[in-house]
Amino acid sequence: MLSPDGSKLAVAIENNGLTDIWIIDLAHHTKTRITFGPQYSGAPVWWPDGETIVFNYGPSGTMDSLYRQNADGTGTKEKLLETPGILVTPFSVSPDGRYIAYVRLDPKSKTNQDMAIESVTTSRATR
Repeated sequence: MLSPDGSKLAVAIENNGLTDIWIIDLAHHTKTRITFGPQYSGAPVWWPDGETIVFNYGPSGTMDSLYRQNADGTGTKEKLLETPGILVTPFSVSPDGRYIAYVRLDPKSKTNQDMAIESVTTSRATR
């Protein structure tokens, strides 16, 4: 996923059986690892400010949480959403940064897969 200004790329890279989020600076040809396990991190999406990334996190195959992390690797990750047993994959953040759109993969749901929008400030999902 390209950063809003097009200068960086956020990717999930697997190494030794574990996937983490890396930021690749396209102009300088450098990469910075911003997550360090101990569980899988994937599906990085840029925050509109270009300074943070939202991604899914959890055990292999059940990444049931969404977190936000500084794109430069500083600070600690912040939990935005947890849905035990339901895989969540972010795909967009609203331009004002108030909402995250994501896909829910719920094995108990009749549809199995739903799109949802989460308010970052209220933590209530709308389907």
